[in-house]
Amino acid sequence: MAIRTILSICTANTPDSEIKLVAGLCAEVDAHLSLIVMGLSTYPPVGEYADAGFLLWAKERDSEAEALSVRVSSARDILESQGISYNVEHEYLLEAMLEDEIALRAHFSDLLVLSNSIMKNRIALQPVIEGAIFRSTRPVLIVPKDGKATLKPERMMIAWNSGDEASRAIYSALGLMKKGTNVTILMVDPVARVEESGEEPGADLATYLARHDVNVSVDVLSSDGQDQDKLVKQHAQAVQADMIVMGAYGHSRLRERIFGGVTEAFMKDPTLPVLMAH
Repeated sequence: MAIRTILSICTANTPDSEIKLVAGLCAEVDAHLSLIVMGLSTYPPVGEYADAGFLLWAKERDSEAEALSVRVSSARDILESQGISYNVEHEYLLEAMLEDEIALRAHFSDLLVLSNSIMKNRIALQPVIEGAIFRSTRPVLIVPKDGKATLKPERMMIAWNSGDEASRAIYSALGLMKKGTNVTILMVDPVARVEESGEEPGADLATYLARHDVNVSVDVLSSDGQDQDKLVKQHAQAVQADMIVMGAYGHSRLRERIFGGVTEAFMKDPTLPVLMAH
């Protein structure tokens, strides 16, 4: 599916370079950018000493709202200079409202791009992920720390585990696969079961992708006790991938948070652009 609307989120402290990066992604695929400048408000003070705290709370709220207004204005100036279609809006929300807001806006976009400042925002990240991946079912592109990403990758690597989540991520990535794109299907410790991956792991997926006129190869690795996320990152570098495509939270979210998992590892330290879907 072609990407026609990209949703991205920034804060008052987001650097200009991140806004320019998302604008560049939109320019690559001739997509409209919907940029939300987001601020999170705390709850007003209540209780016996609420009156004393309310003035301070109101002052902080006014200051944060002013910072958002300044960021909106500067973001519009940046995007106007980029020559793309865009709209910039701001939302000043309670943290509990953020998930619903992201889910609603993501419903009307084709892709959500999360840049480094949002990925490092410990307060905002979880409701953003919940709203985008679990509520809207839209794919998410996570930008690595070096701020380099493209929506016209020449080499893509798919972390394939025969799961529903990975399948949805692949379908979301089809619009980025052009004739001649090199696609590596990576499988780690696969089990050859006809009902999941065919008699030869990866063969069915390779055949499916080949019909889209891309160059497909299948690499099968044994983990030998190593962490799968490290293997995936290492192999992506070995095949010189421009992007990794993978499912998000193939295990339960609680299990991944407690014991660790590939999704959590890539969110904490993405070394390449990662396209995820659940």
